[in-house]
Amino acid sequence: MSSGNRLRVAASVWVIVAAVVTTGRTAVDLAARASRQQTQPRQVVADWRQHATEGHLEGPPDAAVTIVVFWDFECATCASLSKRIAPLLRRYPADLAVRYRPLPLAYHEKGAAAAIAGECAAEQGRYLPFHRRVLDFGDSLPSGDWGPVAYEAGVRDLDAFVRCVRDPQAPQSLRLHSEAATTLGVLETPTMLIRGDLYTGIPWDF
Repeated sequence: MSSGNRLRVAASVWVIVAAVVTTGRTAVDLAARASRQQTQPRQVVADWRQHATEGHLEGPPDAAVTIVVFWDFECATCASLSKRIAPLLRRYPADLAVRYRPLPLAYHEKGAAAAIAGECAAEQGRYLPFHRRVLDFGDSLPSGDWGPVAYEAGVRDLDAFVRCVRDPQAPQSLRLHSEAATTLGVLETPTMLIRGDLYTGIPWDF
């Protein structure tokens, strides 16, 4: 590079640096500004309470805040959300609750099978243990027989569980979750409903 070109490049760099310094538009500054802006909900739901009474409850029924989560077991972001929620539930055991509303996406076959098995476990009062056990599998969900998972989750009547899973009609509760999602326009998981505010994914400031 000639000395003239080097001078022109150096001058351009100094112009850019000066502009950044004078405007304050550094990456750090922009990040700091963004961090002060609260994530806005995708939608505000006026009748949110009717959606917060259905689903599988973790936490006290009279909690000050209940997070309703439309959930898919084969959704990696859902698994990440569970890791964010778990310490909050431990920190605020009397004030926070979560209602899981299974919503397996059409292209998640294993997620759909897990959702049906979860509802069948719920019929024997063992949804949450089943839910936690499935989370242990990470992105390697079982294929086929959910009996061993149900057994580990404390499902007592395995014959009834197997009949439920094999029934060609999905459990009614699963259809109710799907209908609620359709009413709210929920197309992705996880989607959270928190006191009327509907969020898709995990808000960065969650």
